[in-house]
Amino acid sequence: MQFKATGSTAAEPTLLTARFVGIDGEPARVPNGQDKDGKEQFLANAVPNEETAQKIVEAAIKAAWTVRSFETKEKKKNPSAPFTTSNLQQQASVRLNFNVRRTMGVAQRLYEGIDLGAEGTTGLITYMRTDSPRVAPEAIAGAREWIGKQLGAQYLPATPNFYKGKKAAQDAHEAIRPTDASRTPESIRRYLTEEQFKLYRLIWQRFVASQMMPAIFDVTTIEIDAVSDKTYNFRTSGSVLKFDGFLRVYEADDEEEDRLPNIPKGTNLPLASKDQLKKLAIEARNAKLEQARKKYNLEVAKIEARNEKAGSHGELEPIPEFVEPEIPLEVRSAVNAVQKFTEPPPRFNEASLVKVLEERGIGRPSTYASIINTIQDREYVTKISGRFFPTEIGMVVCDLLVKNFPYIFDVAYTAKLEEELDEIEEGHEKWTDLLNGFYTYFVEELKVAGVQMEDIKRMEKKTTEKCDLCGSPLLLKWGKFGSFYACSAYNKKDKSSCTFTKENTAGKPDMNTPEGQEAAEQEEYCDNCGRVMVLRRGPFGMFMSCPGFNEDPPCKTFRKLSSKQQQKVAAPQPTGEACPQCGKPLVLRQGSYGEFVSCSGYPKCKYVKQNIIEGLKCPKCGTGDLAERKARRGNLFWGCTNYPKCDFTSNLKPVAEKCPECGSSYLVEKTLRSGVYLECPNKKKSAEEEVTPKKKPAKGAPKAAAPAESPVTCSYSKRIADAPALPTAETHGPVVENASDNSVSKPAAKKAAKKSAKKALQPA
Repeated sequence: MQFKATGSTAAEPTLLTARFVGIDGEPARVPNGQDKDGKEQFLANAVPNEETAQKIVEAAIKAAWTVRSFETKEKKKNPSAPFTTSNLQQQASVRLNFNVRRTMGVAQRLYEGIDLGAEGTTGLITYMRTDSPRVAPEAIAGAREWIGKQLGAQYLPATPNFYKGKKAAQDAHEAIRPTDASRTPESIRRYLTEEQFKLYRLIWQRFVASQMMPAIFDVTTIEIDAVSDKTYNFRTSGSVLKFDGFLRVYEADDEEEDRLPNIPKGTNLPLASKDQLKKLAIEARNAKLEQARKKYNLEVAKIEARNEKAGSHGELEPIPEFVEPEIPLEVRSAVNAVQKFTEPPPRFNEASLVKVLEERGIGRPSTYASIINTIQDREYVTKISGRFFPTEIGMVVCDLLVKNFPYIFDVAYTAKLEEELDEIEEGHEKWTDLLNGFYTYFVEELKVAGVQMEDIKRMEKKTTEKCDLCGSPLLLKWGKFGSFYACSAYNKKDKSSCTFTKENTAGKPDMNTPEGQEAAEQEEYCDNCGRVMVLRRGPFGMFMSCPGFNEDPPCKTFRKLSSKQQQKVAAPQPTGEACPQCGKPLVLRQGSYGEFVSCSGYPKCKYVKQNIIEGLKCPKCGTGDLAERKARRGNLFWGCTNYPKCDFTSNLKPVAEKCPECGSSYLVEKTLRSGVYLECPNKKKSAEEEVTPKKKPAKGAPKAAAPAESPVTCSYSKRIADAPALPTAETHGPVVENASDNSVSKPAAKKAAKKSAKKALQPA
C-alpha cells in the first residue's frame, strides 16, 4: 500500500509504503507447517488465497485512511564480539567475497608475519583458529587507549566490554585480533598485498569496534487504519541513526532504514492517485537522465583536456555523441497484492555452511576449512554462482554411508563426541569406556555393511538408450566420476566385443550456461598465503601451484587436478602425425604418468605411440622392441613391448651397439659424476657405484641364497660425454610425484646432488 504523508512538518508530500498486518486488530497469518520441535509455524502478514487478497485490495482502495498511532523509541545496537574462526570466515565471504580457503590462507600469512621494513617481520594477528571471543587484558587496554586518543571520550565505555563464548567452546585461544591496536591498516598498507590489507582491516575494525559505545537509533513505527466495511490494519516502520558509536569504525552487519517523517496521530493519509504516482516516476527517470548527462560531460572534459595537451602534433580523440539511456517508466498502483509461494531453503554457500556446522557442533574451527575443501576436491559438490550443488557421485556416496553407518553418520555424532571428550578431560569419564562404546557400534555396522552394502561398480540398470556402434541396449553403470552408459554387448574376456561408452549428462550441471562457465573459471587460492594458484605442467600432468614456489622463502603449496579437471584444462593437442593402425590423427594427451601420444579414434583404436629404440630387438625374446616406460614413482626404464610374455627390463638406456669385448648384442648408457659412459651390461659395478652394504639379517632368520654369478663378465667401458649440468630451481619447477597420495617429489637437482654425495662417501 502506498500513500501520501502530508504531516505538518512535511514541506512536500512524501510517498510512503506500508504493509498489511491484519483485520480489525487480528493479525493476518497463514499456517506454514511445524518446526523441528513440533510447534506450529505461521507466515505473517499473509492471507490464504488470491480471492481474499483481491477483496482486501478493493476495500482498501475505497477506504478512508487514518494514522492510528505514531511511536518513536530509542534503540541501542551493541557492537559484536571480536572474530572467532567461523565469524571471520562468514564475514570475509559476505564482505570481501573471499572463500574459506582464501580467508584462512591470507590469515595464516598475517599470523606468521609480514616484513614491515624497519620493524622487521611482525605477526599482525593472533592465532586464527579459535572458538573463543576472549581477549587478553593488555589487548583491551591498547584498544581503549587508541579509541580515547583518536576518537574521543564519547566513544569509550566507562568499563571494558566483555563477551561470553558458547557453552561448547574449547577456549584454547583468544579471539582473532590485531597484535597491536595502534597499528592501523592504513599505517602498514604499503607492506601488504591487497587481499592482506582487506582482511587485516576487517579484523582490526571488528576488534576495535568491540570496545566502543553502542550505536543509538530512533525507531519510528506508524500504525495505519483503512476503514471500509472492516478496519484493515497497515504498518510501516523505519529508523534513523542518532549516535554512530561503534559504527564510526565498523559497519553494522545489517543496514538501518531511513527515518519516517513525523506524522501526528489522527492525520488523514489520502491514497496516492495514478497521476501522482506517474509524476513521481517521471521525476525519478529525469533524475537518472541528468546523472547520465553529467557523466557524459565529465568524459567530454577529459577528452578535450587530452586533445589540448597533445596539441596540433598529436592525434586528436573524437568526441562521442551523447546517447540517452533507455530508462523504463515504472508506475505501480497504490495498493498491490503480492503473491508468494512456499520456497525450499536456499542452497548453502560457504558462509552459511560454516554457520550451520558451528550451530550443530560438527567439527571445530580448525576443521571448517578442511571440510569445505574436501567436499570440493573429491567432487562431492560443485560450486555454481557461489552456491553448492551436490554431484551425482556425492549423493550416491552420502546415501550409502548414511544408510549403512547410521551411528557414525548421525548429525549429532560429532557434537556428542566432543562433549564426551570434554568429560574425559574433566575426569568424569574413562577414555576406555568411550572407545569401547564407539568400537561396539562400529564393528556391528561394519559387519552389516560388508554383507548388505551395494557395490557401486557392479550396479547396473537397464535403459531404453541404444548403442551408437552396434545398436544393443545401453546399461547405466557407476564409476569414479558418477554414472555413465555402457554397451550391454561388452564382454571382458572377448577383445572384439563392443566397448562403447558415453557420459550420462542428466542431472549434472550444464557447463555451457553462464553459471556453468563461471563455475569452471573459478579461481583457486593458496592455503598458505591466499594468492591465486596458477596452472603448471609437470611430468605427471597438469596441477595447480602457488605462484610463490621459486620465491625466497618459497611457498610450495600445490594441488593436483582430478582426471576430470585435467580433461577440461588440457584438451588433446594434435601432433600432425597419422595413426599407423587406422590413419586417424595422433594427439598429445595427459595421463596419470604424464604426457603421451595416442590415436584420436580411441576407444575404437587403442594405439599409443612409444619411444622405441631403433635397430634393437629385445635381447631376451628376440622379437619385441625396447620402449621407454615410466614407473609410478616417475623414474624411467626400458622394457620389452611383448610384456607380459617377456619381462625384460633395464634401468639404463640400451644402445644398439655390440660390445667389442664380449659380443653382447647391446650396450647401456650410464651417467656418472665423472661423465657419460657406454658400458657393457655384463660389466660389474665400479667402486664409484657400489652401494652401502645391507644390514645383517635378524637373529634366527634364514640365510639368503647366494646370487647366481653372471655367466659372462666384461669390463668394457667408454666415456662419450661430460656429465650434464645439474638442473636448478629456475629450470625445473615443482612436479607432482604421486597422484594418489598428493605428495610432491623433490626437484631433480636435489635428488641428483644427494645421489652424488652418497657415492662420494663410498670408499674407493
